[in-house]
Amino acid sequence: QPNSVLIEAIVPQVFSLPYKLPVLSPLADAANAWQVDVTVNVHIFASEQFIIQATVTSVSLGPSLISSSCTSVGVLESDTLLSINCSLLIHNATLWWPRGYGAQTMHALTVKVVNGADVLASELLHIGLRSVELLSHDDPLRYTYQVPGVFYPGLGDKIADRPTMFFRVNGVPIFTKGANVIPFEAFRARINNSLITDVLESVILGNMNMLRVWGGGVFKEDYFYQQCNSLGILVWQEMMFACAEYPINVDFLNLAKSEITFQLRRLSRHPSIVLWSGNNEDEVYDDGPGSPYEVLDYETVLYQIIREDSSRPIWPSSPSIGFSFGVTSSGLPLGSTTSPSNFTVGKNNGGSDSHYYNYFKCPDLASFPETNFGSEYGFQSLPWLDNIQPVSTPKDWSLFSEWMEHRQHHPDGNAEIYSLLQKNFADIPDPNSTDVNTFKRIIFLSQLQQVLCLSEETAFYRRGRNMPYRTMGSLYWQLNQNWQAPSWTSMEYGGEWKILHYAMAVAFLPIRITAFVNETTSTIVAHITNDYVQGRGPFTLRVDLLQIAPKAGTASRIPFDSLIVDIVPGLSGLFAWSIEMPDFRGKTTLACPLVTDRK
Repeated sequence: QPNSVLIEAIVPQVFSLPYKLPVLSPLADAANAWQVDVTVNVHIFASEQFIIQATVTSVSLGPSLISSSCTSVGVLESDTLLSINCSLLIHNATLWWPRGYGAQTMHALTVKVVNGADVLASELLHIGLRSVELLSHDDPLRYTYQVPGVFYPGLGDKIADRPTMFFRVNGVPIFTKGANVIPFEAFRARINNSLITDVLESVILGNMNMLRVWGGGVFKEDYFYQQCNSLGILVWQEMMFACAEYPINVDFLNLAKSEITFQLRRLSRHPSIVLWSGNNEDEVYDDGPGSPYEVLDYETVLYQIIREDSSRPIWPSSPSIGFSFGVTSSGLPLGSTTSPSNFTVGKNNGGSDSHYYNYFKCPDLASFPETNFGSEYGFQSLPWLDNIQPVSTPKDWSLFSEWMEHRQHHPDGNAEIYSLLQKNFADIPDPNSTDVNTFKRIIFLSQLQQVLCLSEETAFYRRGRNMPYRTMGSLYWQLNQNWQAPSWTSMEYGGEWKILHYAMAVAFLPIRITAFVNETTSTIVAHITNDYVQGRGPFTLRVDLLQIAPKAGTASRIPFDSLIVDIVPGLSGLFAWSIEMPDFRGKTTLACPLVTDRK
């Protein structure tokens, strides 16, 4: 029966064993067990009746593939869709890890649809073996480390069920660092593999390990997810609903189901995708059971997701307070694809993520949210002149020109940029001047201001892993741009970096020291965070005073303090140094802690 069967989709679901139970300790290549459920969706064109079956084999897994069994399906009529279910048992195979935690091993499976000895169709499928959990209760991150004489904001916190929100991959808690990604181009036909490669290269150079695919854009190209698999970039994948209340007539709901079915069957093979999320910023429209929001999100979108895949954590929206019913303690959907469970909205007793924007206080430590997971935060800046030059004329080169206001899609965005420039800098140039050097100065200051805002907020979130609210995620808004305009991005249209991208590469270093003024205790405090699994040290922590002579344009370092930090615990951090606020008598403007290794 040549060409009588077409494989439309192969959907693997990877479960660590014991099935859907928490992974309480790190997995290793030599000690793991997996159940992989593979659904083969086929389109039958043959007119005669016969029986088909699937086979799944793997050369790369070798003896790790303990068993493979598939159902048989009878073909009764032509032009029909059928599903064949297979179950694989795998032991002690090489794992897939996020970037920075291990190798990104992919295993090849050969899937064949057969009728007796006849192979009707075949396809090569690549999978990664990894467990993924989204924990929002029973916090395992309580303090166990301290340095004598240093103030610890959360020391003595013994609450076991404190709300939290973090990803655990292969049993390892991951502090997720990254950005939100929007469509790469306004005209999708312009998107190619080279463009995607360039963007993801900047993600890696920026020391990121997660991207959130924003629900107000589009599902990404296959190559994007393939590269995320290879690079170990985790993907928070939203369904394409954002910032609006949607209709709930039958035709629209059926259309939503069809899109989700198609996309999840296309994307479920990618181990980099660690979360399905219902939408972006639509939870504000939730008026309770039976409301249009819950009919669409809970009864349609989320329900359809778990009919296709129950092997990944699920999240109702972003931002959200999560679920009070419908998921396991690991954040996986209750039930299965054939017998899914209903969901109930959270009641503020679990972890949550946050979107935070404050265009009037920046940087302002006291205004930052004590969040479990910062999934959006940002501030705008202007693009470099060479970026906007091809699509503008010299008369457009001022902050409030008609062209700049037209390209600015955030209400009052340019006015907010200028207002904070006045607050944070002296001698601001005339924003209405079209003198090219004046405009370049405005551009530079706007980007510098963006760095001040986001660097401080990112440092606040990274220190938050050792605070009672346990921040475990920092995804800024936004990574990329799809035209030349003022925006929140760290990368320009075309891929050039703003100053922000260089700064975020430092802010996301695996070992990072930050300092802040604690206004409550009138102290300066330094914190070291360590994203590695193992503890690191010893370190010399040196504090210098930076004495600045603005008129002369010079600065000198004055040694102030030094101490040895024996160990910074793995997957954690510590408040390593503090001092009462000294009286610098106006001579110094910055306390600058530095960490060096034992060299």
